[in-house]
Parts: sequence; structure tokens; C-alpha cells
Amino acid sequence: MNIIITGASKGLGKAFAKIFAMNENNLFLCARNIDELNATATEIKIVAPQANIYTMQVDLSIKTEVIEFANWCLSFGTPNILINNAGNFLSGSIYNEDENVLEKMIEINLYSAYYLTRKLLP
Repeated sequence: MNIIITGASKGLGKAFAKIFAMNENNLFLCARNIDELNATATEIKIVAPQANIYTMQVDLSIKTEVIEFANWCLSFGTPNILINNAGNFLSGSIYNEDENVLEKMIEINLYSAYYLTRKLLP
């Protein structure tokens, strides 16, 4: 199966990747930090050498990067599973937080899942 996991370098994304790797799946993983993502892929390959792991550095708050990632994944075939795991919380209070905090969280937490899912659906 072809399985896409966003935010795969740590936390739940990494845990999902480890689980799916055990069944010889093709994993398409993305994260903002390529070093952490590659470390995750290496760690998974040690315990699941039969898995095919493909990684791509993607800032999911940028629509063009989301579309590029989707197209790259589609070049390997239709995905069977999509886990929109990427997300971010920027703490603060409405009265004193930096400008565009809300917009940044919406771009990462909502728009990225929307654009990726929309592009990947047949």
C-alpha cells in the first residue's frame, strides 16, 4: 500500500510511520525539518528494513509546496491511506500575540490538509 503521512518526523506521525512500516508498505513522509525526517526514516529502516520509505522536506503552510508534495506522491501511484498529521500551535494571547499567528496556524492545521486531500483524491 502507498501511505502518506504529513508531520512524520516526530510524535504521532512518527508513530504511525513505524506501525505502517512493519507491513512492507510504501511510506511517503514529509516534515519541515529534513534532518529530523531523515533520522526518522533511518530509525524506521532499522526495525523494518522491508519498508520502502520516501521522504520530502515540505513546509505545509505554503500551498505550492503542498501541491508539489502531492504531485510527487502521485507519481508513485494512487495513495491508499493519507494521514494529515501536520499541525502547529503557536501560543499567545489575542491582545499581545504577533500579527498573523492565527493565519499561520490555519495555513498549517487546516489549509494544508484541505489542499493535500483535494489534490490526492481521484
